[in-house]
Amino acid sequence: MVKKSVKTLYVVASFSSLTILAFSLTSLLSPNWSECTAIRNTTGAPDSVNDPPNDPFSGLVTFGVIYGHKQFNYGFGARDRETFIVFQEYDGVFNTSYVIVCLVFMIIIVIFACFSLVYGVINARMVPIEMINGRPGLYLWNGIGLLSGAISTIIYAVLYANEIQYEALSQEARDDMYNTHRVILGYSFWFLVVIDVLFLVNLVLVYTTQLIDDPPKFLNRHRTADAKPAPSLELREGIMF
Repeated sequence: MVKKSVKTLYVVASFSSLTILAFSLTSLLSPNWSECTAIRNTTGAPDSVNDPPNDPFSGLVTFGVIYGHKQFNYGFGARDRETFIVFQEYDGVFNTSYVIVCLVFMIIIVIFACFSLVYGVINARMVPIEMINGRPGLYLWNGIGLLSGAISTIIYAVLYANEIQYEALSQEARDDMYNTHRVILGYSFWFLVVIDVLFLVNLVLVYTTQLIDDPPKFLNRHRTADAKPAPSLELREGIMF
């Protein structure tokens, strides 16, 4: 029988895992890990842009770990948006192997978020017989998810700090006289940071269920010391008479 307080914590952890799954799929499949504003090196081009690619001689490039979008304005209005594959577009521009590593760990995050969700629901309804299906399994699934998220976050942050923030345009765009004006981290990357935090929250929730089911010995000693035994019936009668 699952205690009510433990069940509540498992339900909260399951909702957290569902949020992780939604955020990880959005981050994985969206082209918004980095956002680059470009300006064309030509007469009449502005020093800065506020609304790329609608501003003349500006461009906007966004990309994730799989694909991206690019759209440029040559002074006569924004052209149609084009879609590209990151590994092809940026081959030789920055180290795309880092992006591949991030992609692999994002897939791992999705897998273990599913495990965490399913087994969180199972533990909220019953006490599994197999240890791997119970609390130890939840530690494992969320631990691997947290580790994968942390690795992906660090690798992409390093790639951004060392390479992407300085150059996020393909060789073709640069040959067309476009220069990188500004690069920022997009919402898809920040979703990954939220995922890391939620995996950590899940681990704390699982540990809290362990404290409820099996309190540490020092807590039991305090409870025993604080609990004063009731006087026996004979002692009470002796006091009364």
